[in-house]
Amino acid sequence: MRQKVKNNIPVIFTFAVEECAVEELADILEVIVSIMDFKGLSEADLNGLRMKKRDARGGFEKQINLIDVESDG
Repeated sequence: MRQKVKNNIPVIFTFAVEECAVEELADILEVIVSIMDFKGLSEADLNGLRMKKRDARGGFEKQINLIDVESDG
C-alpha cells in the first residue's frame, strides 16, 4: 500500500488541478479506506478528526502549505 501511494502522489501533482489524475486519487482513497478498515475507523471518525484539525490549523483550500514553524523556547 505504501508503494502505491508513493507512486501515485507525484502523478497527481503533474496535472493541473482541473485535470487532476482522478484514477490516481481513487487509488489513494482505496489505500486510505483499507487503512481505516484495518484500524477500525469509520468515515465519520476520520472526517471528524480532519475537521478538528482544519478548525485548529486551517485547511488547504487556498493550496498554501506550512513549511516550517519555530518554537518559542
